[in-house]
Amino acid sequence: MVIKYISFLILSVLNLAACSNILSLCPTASYSHQQSCLGIVQSLVKKGHNVTALASNPEILDPHPNLHIINMKILYDLYRKFEVENNFSVQKHLTPSDFFPPITNLLRIWTDAIFSSEVIQNMLRSKDTKFDLIIYEGLYPGLLAFKYHYNVPSIVVFTTPLYGALHFSMGNPVNPSYIPSFVTRFSDKMTFFERLMNSYYLLYEIYIHNYHSYPKMDAVMKKHFGNDIPSSKQLEMNNSLLILSGDLAQSYPMPLQPNTIQVGTLHLKPNKSLPKDLQDLMDNAKDGVIYFSLGSNMRSISLPEEKLYVFIKAFEQFPKIKVLMKWESDVEFPNKPANVYLKKWLPQSDILAHKNLKVFITHGGHQSRQEAVNYGVPLISIPLFYDQEWNAIKSFQEEAGLVVNFFEITYDKIYQALKELLTNDKYKRNMERLSTISKDKPMKNEETLTWWVEYVIRHKGAPHLRPAVQDLYWFQYTLLDIIAFILLLFFVFIYLIYFIVKKLLFSIRNKTKIKTQ
Repeated sequence: MVIKYISFLILSVLNLAACSNILSLCPTASYSHQQSCLGIVQSLVKKGHNVTALASNPEILDPHPNLHIINMKILYDLYRKFEVENNFSVQKHLTPSDFFPPITNLLRIWTDAIFSSEVIQNMLRSKDTKFDLIIYEGLYPGLLAFKYHYNVPSIVVFTTPLYGALHFSMGNPVNPSYIPSFVTRFSDKMTFFERLMNSYYLLYEIYIHNYHSYPKMDAVMKKHFGNDIPSSKQLEMNNSLLILSGDLAQSYPMPLQPNTIQVGTLHLKPNKSLPKDLQDLMDNAKDGVIYFSLGSNMRSISLPEEKLYVFIKAFEQFPKIKVLMKWESDVEFPNKPANVYLKKWLPQSDILAHKNLKVFITHGGHQSRQEAVNYGVPLISIPLFYDQEWNAIKSFQEEAGLVVNFFEITYDKIYQALKELLTNDKYKRNMERLSTISKDKPMKNEETLTWWVEYVIRHKGAPHLRPAVQDLYWFQYTLLDIIAFILLLFFVFIYLIYFIVKKLLFSIRNKTKIKTQ
């Protein structure tokens, strides 16, 4: 007993000695983004590290003595203002060209607001503030100004799958012949036309990142840190590690450099008991429950009346099935069926964990799909923008869900999709298979995460993980300079042969002429 107690004390001292000061910068004013990023913060705090976390939804974090929060809820206000001034809304279908350019402007506005914050300005001026590591969300290369200011290593986190431009910055090969861009609805098995379009979208991602995101971020960085600061591209190319919130159950296989780690779902917490009314409803729903939520950005109350009516009519056809619907209003919609229950907010993860849940109707967001995979719940996905179509197609390809185009919603499509998922157990079996794959790892997700974060700290940025490909120009990486050199040699060789043959023929003709004379 004494030996165990002494061992515990020694381990506690070692843990304290290994404690690091970490700055987490994941500001996106979107609850789903905040969930994944702040899940990382929570894991590091539990491991004993001091974490200063910049967050737009600080309420997600559990209080802890080692946790210091910089509240950036103001970014939500800036987003609402941006929507009005730019006629921008995620409540409608957005193509990549509709989405990326305005979003880079919004990210610039948010980054400028962060640097302009009085709290951040005071922190930057303080000579006592020191950090050992920066962790930031990959949408904001401008936040690497903190890396420059504090002269520390950086780890980049991305909450959605396969963003090609960021993978390229880490040296990961992204081949469009079998790796689908996350803004497409393609799987990893593509036709000729799909590979053509996928190549275009991948190049478009890289173009936006290089010619929209970097220049905007550079301008903000120079405004606050002076003209001598390196470019955001230079700083991004020197990230120590890329942490991806995903795994092979949620994405497609692709080659990754040692500086890129897939850790799986990051935001899940131990399940809590449901509120009594929900617990009773789901416990008593012997024929099952349908859960309807379009996420934190797309609101159910924004559904056009004709589309809402389609769902109402479809739900009425399954009177014994209870329907839990996220409805962001105190006023019920007219003609609500008796089997439909409306709530402004629902504890999604705890609902998905209930044994009586049969179907999840979702927008197809990454975090929602991760939760559905974790609990083995089949999906009806109604994607609108960004990575949602990509996520939906992945579930469809795995026969773990169905997809309904938002702009092609009809009663028949919704009814048939519900009927198929409620009566055909292959979707449940396939989602449970994906759940098994997702959970079958040598370590728990948060253990993998904290081990790699501490690895980077222990090895002072772990420069040995950095592949030399990051120092090559694109034409060197693709061997175009080598191919050009070989072609040049080939044409020189051909020309020499031609020149020699021409000279020989000329010489032979001259000799023939002399002889005939």
